[in-house]
Amino acid sequence: MHAYLKPHLVVVEDDTDLRKSLSEYMQLRGFEVFEAASGLEFHDIVKSKQVDVAVLDVNLPDVSGLDLARFLSNRDDVGIIMLTALNGREDRRLGYDGGADLYFTKPFDSEELALAATNLVKRIRRRERPATKLSPKENRNWLLDRKRQTLSSPE
Repeated sequence: MHAYLKPHLVVVEDDTDLRKSLSEYMQLRGFEVFEAASGLEFHDIVKSKQVDVAVLDVNLPDVSGLDLARFLSNRDDVGIIMLTALNGREDRRLGYDGGADLYFTKPFDSEELALAATNLVKRIRRRERPATKLSPKENRNWLLDRKRQTLSSPE
């Protein structure tokens, strides 16, 4: 993970207490967190913010979190974690079929969720790094990634 760029996470959960407590915990774990209580708020966030990982509840007031997962599944730059009370085999299958990378059921372990999100960010960012033919010693240039709006030093 880039030490100079906090990973960005959106928590989509209509239970205010759960959303706020999860957001606070993820902030303590080094994430910049955006909160959404509905699909509409989620779409506003992903249109205007860079998001690395989306944590999606399935049962939302205006849309299914599965629909949001399907919407995001076309993007290579966002990890998808379902976080839901639905714990049946068919529910999990629908989640993974809809594009989820991980499927957590409530109640959940916050630390495990944070570690999973961190690993997704690492994997996504590794994929986005341009391949270089030069060895690290030979590559002494700064790297500007316009898409992520980051600048990397030679070290």
